[in-house]
Amino acid sequence: MAFVKHNFNGKQALQFSVFCAGALLFLTTSVKAIGLTKSSFGINEAKETKAEIVSTSAKTRCLTRQLSVRQVSSDVAVGHVMETYAFTNISSSTCTLYGYPGFDLFDANNRPLKGVDVIWSKNYTPKRVTLAPGSQASFMIRYANSTGYPGKVCPTSAKIEVTAPNTYNYFTLREHIKPCGNQVSVTPVQKG
Repeated sequence: MAFVKHNFNGKQALQFSVFCAGALLFLTTSVKAIGLTKSSFGINEAKETKAEIVSTSAKTRCLTRQLSVRQVSSDVAVGHVMETYAFTNISSSTCTLYGYPGFDLFDANNRPLKGVDVIWSKNYTPKRVTLAPGSQASFMIRYANSTGYPGKVCPTSAKIEVTAPNTYNYFTLREHIKPCGNQVSVTPVQKG
C-alpha cells in the first residue's frame, strides 16, 4: 500500500463524513424505493438491525471525552525527528482505538501550516488497540529536520490538533514542529 495523503483538518473530515452519510442514506432510500433487496444482488441478509450494529460498535469505540493525549518522547537522528504521542484512557470504561489519528499543524495565526502535507505511513499496519482505564495507545510522527540548504527557513507550527481515530473532536497542543521536508508522516495507533 502506498502513502495515503491526509489533507483534511478536523472540520473538513466531519463535513466529508456527513456528506458520505447523506450519500449512503440516499442510496439506501433509492434502492428500497425501487424494491431491490440484498438478495437481489446475491447477498445474504444479515440478522442484525442497523441499531444493533451501531450500538455494538459504539459500545467499545473510544470517545474523545474518554481520552487525553500528550507527547511522550522525541528522538532526533541524522536528518529527521521522530516524536511519539500517547492517548490515555482517562475514563472508567474499557474502549478501543483503530487506525490513524488526525494530525493537523497550525501557524501562530491559527492557519494550517502552509506547504506541509500530513501523510499516513505505509510502514505500519493498523491494529485494534483495547484500552483499559489508565492504559495507553501511541502513534509516531516523523519529519525532516533540515533542508540541506544553508539559510533556508523551515515552516514552524505554533500548535497542533490531534484527533483520535474514528472521532470528530480534537485536542489542541502547543507544539513547535519544524517539518523541513514539508511533509509529516503519521503512524496508526499501536499498543503502549
